[in-house]
Parts: sequence; C-alpha cells; structure tokens
Amino acid sequence: MEVSSKDIGLRIKELRRQKNMTQIQLAEKLYYTTERQIQRIENGEIMCPTDRLAELALIFDTSTDYLLFGRSVNWWPEATD
Repeated sequence: MEVSSKDIGLRIKELRRQKNMTQIQLAEKLYYTTERQIQRIENGEIMCPTDRLAELALIFDTSTDYLLFGRSVNWWPEATD
C-alpha cells in the first residue's frame, strides 16, 4: 500500500471540516503555535508526523489506518466457529 501525503492531508481536511473546526482550532489541539503546519499537512506539502496521526485519530474519532490508507485495514482474519 502506498501512502501519499496529499491523500492524508485531504482526509484530515475533510474530517476537520466535518467537525466544524478551523485550522487554528486544530493547530491548538495539536499544540502547534500557528495554523501554518496544518495548512502544509492538508496541502500535502509535508507528511504528518506519526505521533500527530495518533492524536488526529483520537480527535476525529477514527483510526490511523483511515488517515493513512483511506479505509480501515483488517490485519487479522475474522474468527469463524
């Protein structure tokens, strides 16, 4: 699976908008001093740091798999009786 900073940024932007959050509000939750870092992540200019992906997943009530790949990834097959 290929991970694209542009795709990750678009998913973060979409989730932020669904929560009616501004870039400034999200930056504050992630302890960034300005919203510029959020802008750069959302525009795909930089890759979101791994530790921030985990925080974003909690903020947006989603998984890091969704943020990275656009879908939930089931790593283990479901048990059958």
